[in-house]
Amino acid sequence: MSLLLAMFEGLADPDKNCSRAATVMINSLLKERGAVLQEKVPDIMSIIHSKLEEVDEEHIRKAAQQTVYILAAQHKSVVVSSLLGSPLPFDSHTCTMWRSLATEPTLTSQILEQLLEKVNGDVPYKESKSFPLLGSGSERVATPLPLAPELSVLVKLFPL
Repeated sequence: MSLLLAMFEGLADPDKNCSRAATVMINSLLKERGAVLQEKVPDIMSIIHSKLEEVDEEHIRKAAQQTVYILAAQHKSVVVSSLLGSPLPFDSHTCTMWRSLATEPTLTSQILEQLLEKVNGDVPYKESKSFPLLGSGSERVATPLPLAPELSVLVKLFPL
């Protein structure tokens, strides 16, 4: 993980050859050892997003999309959860990361299935019992907008 973090720092190198080498190293490391990094995926996703904010090079953006794709191929649910945790409305860097999941049809269909499961599984409210002084019964407490992220993702991945 420390080598991977050092390579992410290399993305901001002013020498394009060095930053390109860092992208190759990152993606190679993740292809070879990414399967053992499941608990680190949310941190890696956050680092990718912050690097996209720092660096506006086209080759960095393309490499970041490849990095997200590699992670998603190994840890679909963690990557989707990380991206769904992004604040709404999605900024352009988060959209870039989502777009990387739509580059390969098999992965795209698996991601879409996950999103549909979330839409069908999440509830818009939870039942909560009221205090005895207020009378018996229950009240509905809203959950944090369970459908908004999924629906906006579907629109961005599959525009009409």
